[in-house]
Amino acid sequence: MNKIKFIALAASVALALAFTFSCDSGGGGDDGSGSGTSSGNGGVQGGSSSSVGGISSSSFVSCPVSLVSDNSVTCGGQTYKTVVIGEQVWFAENLNYNVSGSKCYNDDPSNCAKYGRLYSWTTAMKVCPSGWHLPSNAEWEAMMAYIDGAEGKKLKATSDWNYNGNGTDDYGFSALPGGRWYNSTYQSIGNYGYWWSSTEILSSSAHLWYMYYESEYVGLYNSFKGSSYGFSVRCLQDGSGNNGSGSSSSVGGVSSSSFVSCPVSLVSDNSVTCGGQTYKTVVIGEQVWFAENLNYKVEGSRCYDDDPSNCDIYGRLYNWDTAKKVCPEGWHLPSREEWSTLSSYVVGNDDCNSCAGTKLKATSGWNNFQGESGNGTDYYGFSALPGGDGSENGSFSFVGYQGNWWNSGEDNSYGLGLFSHFITIYSSRTSISQTGGPASKLLSVRCLKD
Repeated sequence: MNKIKFIALAASVALALAFTFSCDSGGGGDDGSGSGTSSGNGGVQGGSSSSVGGISSSSFVSCPVSLVSDNSVTCGGQTYKTVVIGEQVWFAENLNYNVSGSKCYNDDPSNCAKYGRLYSWTTAMKVCPSGWHLPSNAEWEAMMAYIDGAEGKKLKATSDWNYNGNGTDDYGFSALPGGRWYNSTYQSIGNYGYWWSSTEILSSSAHLWYMYYESEYVGLYNSFKGSSYGFSVRCLQDGSGNNGSGSSSSVGGVSSSSFVSCPVSLVSDNSVTCGGQTYKTVVIGEQVWFAENLNYKVEGSRCYDDDPSNCDIYGRLYNWDTAKKVCPEGWHLPSREEWSTLSSYVVGNDDCNSCAGTKLKATSGWNNFQGESGNGTDYYGFSALPGGDGSENGSFSFVGYQGNWWNSGEDNSYGLGLFSHFITIYSSRTSISQTGGPASKLLSVRCLKD
């Protein structure tokens, strides 16, 4: 089953970017400011530009073809290898045609020579040479379906990825981490590679595909189309391969084509037995909650540090797609609004400000922070524990210091791609925080009665 990650960046990075993007207008040189000079090695300048501090494509010529062979195309003065993957024929290199609406990372021509150029979406839609085009989501998905597993690892180049994040390059695609031009800043070279898709979301945004040094999978992401946003381009031969009718599915790195929610065997007034384990339940206001984190072993879940003793204490950590389906019949993953109802009830009932975290935390198990106890009062019997979180690459963090619980919501409020929502309780705080992150994260689950 094809495993495509519908996420953005790691939650902390993505959320920080959402609030701290700079408004830098870009530097000189290769900024599309209409100087009429070429600072890349991708052949002649393909148009002129009248914009300042961004990427413009007011006058445009696609990469002009001068030679075609069985395994290469020469356009704009540069020869590009091509590769057959399934029934599709792809460029085996990022496009590096110097045209208005494109930039070199850090305005450095050596980065264009290595990684190709970063293009605005409008430019990317037109820049591929005659007989080639910017691939759609469906065409990317057809490639993923053909590879069928660990696609990022198999498509990434065998060198130049940071932190030993290199791939095996099984298909000669040789994906490189060329970074991006995002909100008028250069970011993530060596860590991420991003490639535009022709698939639009709204009039102002479009999809792109990315690979990450820590992951062996390929992700889908959103971005604004404007001149302050530039990503790499891989061209696909017209009429080659599947038209994108293939399907794909993923749940944070573990397929869930065959899935069973926690099977119920016994229900009482204050407990539910499912998957061979009995869970206490608790009434808070008008809601009925599990009083423990779910610990049903299913694809898409892991124990913290892959240690079963942590599952016994904290329950399992689930990716978001699994979390949405794993609660037993008659129960569900709570929505953001239902978590807010819980928090509001606790705060209102106790006539306190920002005390929900303290009232819901267990009376033991939380680490001290700066000499102060991180434990709560567990006033309502919710018994929240700091189970930490995990990632698809097998790294885990914050046990003892954070409890993180998925909710069922997602959004694209900041144009950064879909964020799946979760709530966090910290050892260092008395309140509950609502936040979001990639669906591939591994977090705890509390089930709420239908």
